[in-house]
Amino acid sequence: MDILKVAVELLGNYFGDKVDDSALGSAAKGLFGGAGGDIYLAGLVSKVSGSGGLQSLVGSWLGDGANQALDPAQILSIFGGDKVSAFAGELGIGQDQAAGGLAAVIPQLIDRFSKGGALLDPGEGLGGMLNMARKLF
Repeated sequence: MDILKVAVELLGNYFGDKVDDSALGSAAKGLFGGAGGDIYLAGLVSKVSGSGGLQSLVGSWLGDGANQALDPAQILSIFGGDKVSAFAGELGIGQDQAAGGLAAVIPQLIDRFSKGGALLDPGEGLGGMLNMARKLF
């Protein structure tokens, strides 16, 4: 499962027709990007965890229970206003709207690529879960 594809899908679902779908991939890579321009979830988890006591939030997203909510103001603290503004500018929306969308999507994205308190190997998705199950039996 492609992390960028899922991120674009989640962001597109949140913003609907307010943004140009073709801009979502570039904007997501710019904000979440790791080496090579791909979305680097471990780096994102580390960034959020290191932001003012948000470890319990991240733990809820990685775990199998309910996800705790992320506040749009926390998005500005995590990424900085300049990066959120750049993300918003690429999408043609306001910074507050962008922060709200990111606050809604980031927990879902991390939750989708984690199982049992840990991130799945990049790109493995369902295959990663099956491999984990095989190791247990």
